[in-house]
Amino acid sequence: MTTGAYAPPHGTSPGFAVSHAIKDAKHAISIANDHDMRLNVSEAALSHMLNARAYAGENLDSSSMYGTVRHESGLPFWNNTSRQDI
Repeated sequence: MTTGAYAPPHGTSPGFAVSHAIKDAKHAISIANDHDMRLNVSEAALSHMLNARAYAGENLDSSSMYGTVRHESGLPFWNNTSRQDI
C-alpha cells in the first residue's frame, strides 16, 4: 500500500489478494447489518475493490482500491509502481 504497487508482476502473488479483502469486507458488513449498523468506510472500500477487480482482474493486492480512486479522479488506474497491463 505504501509503495503503490497494487498489481504485482505476472507470475507473482499480491501481498493480500483483493479477493480475500473483498470476502473479509463482505463478512464485516454482514455482521454490522445483522446488528442494524453500517460500516460506511468498509462499504466504500468494498465498492472500490470490486471495481478494481472488474477492471484489472484477480491478480491485485487489496490496496488496488486506490487504482479505482485514481481512475474516478481522472487519473489512470495504473501508477508508475504497478504492473500496467491486465
